[in-house]
Amino acid sequence: MKKLCLIPFLLFALAPLFFPLKTKPCGFSQGAISKPLGGQNPPFDPDELDLALSQPYTHLGNGGQCFAFLSADGNYVIKFIKQKAFDLPRWAGYLPSFLVQNKIAKRKAKRNKVFSAFELSFENLKDETGLLYAHLNQTHDQKTVIVEGNEISLDDVSFVVQRRADLAFHRIDALMASGNVEGAKGAILQLLQLNIELCQKGFRNRDPNFRSNCGFDGDKAIVIDVGRIVPSDTINIEKEFRRITPRFLRYLEQRHPELVPYFEQQVVECLNF
Repeated sequence: MKKLCLIPFLLFALAPLFFPLKTKPCGFSQGAISKPLGGQNPPFDPDELDLALSQPYTHLGNGGQCFAFLSADGNYVIKFIKQKAFDLPRWAGYLPSFLVQNKIAKRKAKRNKVFSAFELSFENLKDETGLLYAHLNQTHDQKTVIVEGNEISLDDVSFVVQRRADLAFHRIDALMASGNVEGAKGAILQLLQLNIELCQKGFRNRDPNFRSNCGFDGDKAIVIDVGRIVPSDTINIEKEFRRITPRFLRYLEQRHPELVPYFEQQVVECLNF
C-alpha cells in the first residue's frame, strides 16, 4: 500500500523529464546554434547593433527555425538559427546509406533556404522586415551577448537582430477596443500594402499567416517571420492575394465584422493599383 502511495510523487518528480515546460527555451545552448561559417556578412549600422547587443535578453519563444529572445528595453529581438535542426538525428546512422544521403541532401537544402531567406531579406527588405543585422558568416569580433544570464559568443553563431513588433491582430484588437476604428482600418491597409510591396520587389512569403508572421514596428507594418520569404520572378499579385487573404478575412469576420466591408474594398483597390 505504501508503495502505491509513492507512485503519484514519482510521477510528479519525473514529469519535467517527459513534459518540459514550454516557457523555457527548450534545447537552447551554444552548441545548438554554433556551426563553422564562412564568407562575408552584409554591411550594417554598427551603432544600433552595439545598442542592441549591449543589453541582456530573455526568452521570447521558439519557432521551427529559430530561438527568439527579447532585449531588456523591449525594442529588439535576437533570433538564433537552430543549427541542430539541420543535423541528422543519431538514429539516422542505422538507416541504409542511400536513405542517409537523401536525408542529408534534404537537410542541406532546408538550411540553404533559411539562410538565403535571411540574407535576401536583409539586403533587399530591411524596411519590410525590421532587420538590423544578419550574422550568417563567421566573424572574429569576439562580440558576446547575455542570453538568459549566460554569455553567448557570437563569432560562430548564425543569428539576426530585428526590431520588436506588435503582432498584427493584437494591434487591430487593441485599436478596436479603444474605439479607434480609423486606426484599425489604417492597420489593415498597411498589412495589405506590405504584401504588395513584397510582390513588387520580387518576393513572396511561403507562410503568409498575418496572425503570427506580421506585426507593427511602431506604426509600420513588417514581416516578423523572415525565414520563409523566397524570391520569385513570376508573381501573380491577384493569385497571391487569393492565397494570403482568406485567413485574414476569417479573423475579421469572427472578431470585427464591421471591418469586413472595408477589408474587401481595400483588397480590390490594392489589386487595381
